[in-house]
Amino acid sequence: MQGNVETGRIGRHFGLDWLRIGAFAILILYHIGLYFAPGHWLVKSAEIEPWVAYPIAAISPWRLMIIFVVSGFASAAMLQRFPSVGAFFRERSRRLLVPLLFGTLVLVPPQGWVRMEVGGHHQTMLHFLTHEEFAFHRIAGQFFPNWEHLWFLGYLWAYTGLLAAALILLPDWKARMAPAVTWLCRGWRLLYLPLLVLLGGRFALMAVHLDDASRYSDLVGDIHYIPAFLLGFALAHFPDFWSAVRRIWSGALGVSVVCLAVILSGVAAPVSDPSRAMLIVQIAADTGMAWAMLPVALHLADVAFNRDHPWRQTLALAIFPAYVIHQTVIVLAGWMMHEAGIVGLVAFMLQVVLVLVSCWAAWALARAVPIIGEVLGMPHKRLAASPQKAVSPA
Repeated sequence: MQGNVETGRIGRHFGLDWLRIGAFAILILYHIGLYFAPGHWLVKSAEIEPWVAYPIAAISPWRLMIIFVVSGFASAAMLQRFPSVGAFFRERSRRLLVPLLFGTLVLVPPQGWVRMEVGGHHQTMLHFLTHEEFAFHRIAGQFFPNWEHLWFLGYLWAYTGLLAAALILLPDWKARMAPAVTWLCRGWRLLYLPLLVLLGGRFALMAVHLDDASRYSDLVGDIHYIPAFLLGFALAHFPDFWSAVRRIWSGALGVSVVCLAVILSGVAAPVSDPSRAMLIVQIAADTGMAWAMLPVALHLADVAFNRDHPWRQTLALAIFPAYVIHQTVIVLAGWMMHEAGIVGLVAFMLQVVLVLVSCWAAWALARAVPIIGEVLGMPHKRLAASPQKAVSPA
């Protein structure tokens, strides 16, 4: 599961492949759900469905945590295929920044136009694209250009860069970390110690009282996602983490259930001006579920899904182009359905069908045309592991 013990090489974990596929699929459904759920989003259905708030709230804390964990593991597996950390980072940059740049310049702008239309700032799309999308200042309270959902690629690139720098500065990192890993993986420490650190960061951020909501959201993301990314990287190198996951997953599930009950109670009885105590409870529930769901998901991937299937490789490749294009499809389709008065189950089915067809088309084009594969994050040249050039994981 963690690779050949004698060579130290990291083998493919089919369960994590399926976990990645499932996490991105849930993320896409999550964004479709935001169109129908109460609250703010880029565009909303003309008929809001209050019950959708419950699955949205249940998914929200952990949906991206799982993706960052799997990305950390994938980074560790990819690293061993290169003669140096620098070569690894250059290739990782190409795979992340090219789709980010293409998406920001080509795929995301229609979302910005819909955002402005919803906000009452009416212009033709042509006028928006030529005068506003690349203005590099705020228009009607919104800064343009905006990378929208593609922020994940920027974050992942930044975390990968920090990891690469650490690996270069500490070439003996694995030997240095081994005693700390052994200590952390004893008993229930992997469940409660990182959670305490995350809560400390969230409460410290709460005490700062940042007025910039966007900056606050970015920092909350860093507090959650960096540990998740590092956990994924460590899973590839230290079997003790897998042993700890097998031991703590049931307790983590219990913590998740308790946190979920708190979160859903807040959905059922929302408070417009919560007290400080209520905010602390909400933050604790959100952060608790975000971390506790990781051992649950990893154990499920390891026990139930760690097996190959003829569709696995195709889905694993297709999920990246699907991620890059899906939100633009949802937003544009949502705006047109809003204007046409299409609501309810019909609107949901149309969203699902349009997204599935668009994602399939993106995969087919990426597979057939090399340049499209490059800009959608599915490059044609597949890297093959080379033991002679592999970076030692030790």
